Amino acid sequence: MFSSDPNTPQANAAAAPKDLFGRLRAITASSLTGFMTDMWLARHTEEKTWPLLVDVIGEIVDMYQPQDICVVGYSFGGKYCLKILQQALDSAHTPANMAWARLVLTGVVCHPSLVEAKDFVGVKKPLLMIAIDNDPLFPDKVLKPGLQSLTTDNVYYELRTFDNLPHGFAVKGDYKTSRHISQRQQEAHRLIVQWLKSLVL
Repeated sequence: MFSSDPNTPQANAAAAPKDLFGRLRAITASSLTGFMTDMWLARHTEEKTWPLLVDVIGEIVDMYQPQDICVVGYSFGGKYCLKILQQALDSAHTPANMAWARLVLTGVVCHPSLVEAKDFVGVKKPLLMIAIDNDPLFPDKVLKPGLQSLTTDNVYYELRTFDNLPHGFAVKGDYKTSRHISQRQQEAHRLIVQWLKSLVL
């Protein structure tokens, strides 16, 4: 979907170096990582990403003919999960290339990024949110009005917040160096499975 252009973060230093040269190297590496991420985001705007996503889901639905659809968005994908959950419930108000939207039962967003409060307005389907405390990529100034929108629109939702974890902790991976992250990742995965089963089965 990203045309062989994944956003691959550079490895962070395990601990801040104490010598001046080491600190300069760490600052340079951090700046380069930030620059590469900014460049990646510039190439993957909503205007470019959304039509591709709609087409991909449409092809999957055509191929497998599912009876129901559940959407899960991690970080960058969180915004698009919310956008899918905003789509009209009836086919009369749905674009032709999004007829599959009526099949969507629920969505899950895990530590979303690039989300704005307005992205929660108009969500129509049940939503599970998995977040971390003090997440600079999903701050309270976005979360609190987002929750208010969900409440105002009578959307069935659940928010599970984890503390002392990095953004991205729930992405499936091998965290052998941190048992705490690994355990919380597994807990988040169980919550997602339980949520989906409760609404699908």
